[in-house]
Amino acid sequence: MWEALALTAALCQVLRNTVMKRLGHELDEYMAVWGRFTFLLPFAALFVLWHGPPQIKPGFVWACLLFAGCQIISTMALSKALKLSPISMVTALWKVSSRKYFAAVPRHWMAFISFGFFAALTTVTQGHAYLLTLSSYVEAVKQVEILFALGIGVLIFGEKQKGREIAPGAIVMLTGVVLLSLAT
Repeated sequence: MWEALALTAALCQVLRNTVMKRLGHELDEYMAVWGRFTFLLPFAALFVLWHGPPQIKPGFVWACLLFAGCQIISTMALSKALKLSPISMVTALWKVSSRKYFAAVPRHWMAFISFGFFAALTTVTQGHAYLLTLSSYVEAVKQVEILFALGIGVLIFGEKQKGREIAPGAIVMLTGVVLLSLAT
């Protein structure tokens, strides 16, 4: 069960990054970051309604604020990298903007909705996988994300040359995931 959740999380993470790359090129990377967090909220709210709110313990608010700051900074760096480099390369290595960009949000509403959905589904599936097994196992299986990113880079973004360069390393990583799954 945890393997399926980890694979789903990896796939949704790549799909989220695919939408971020596309929006970063069509609008700009700042709008992509804004869209990720804004359109994640309705899906997160639905999950809280479904499962109920978590128990709030002392230090929770400060931890959330610290996490939010770090997450926004790292997502901005990811969005910049996706704009400048092939998605497969970014995945393997791991301003609020002007009015014209906000005016373009209705034109890209489906991308923003899918962005939020994939971000939420990534969080939920990997969170459940972490509850079922060791986090090191989940993270190892999630490295299949590189293969997903490689395929999407070639099929959607036409990154064939980079795909050929990265494929051997991706295959080695996939072999490691298979060996880990067989060992558990």
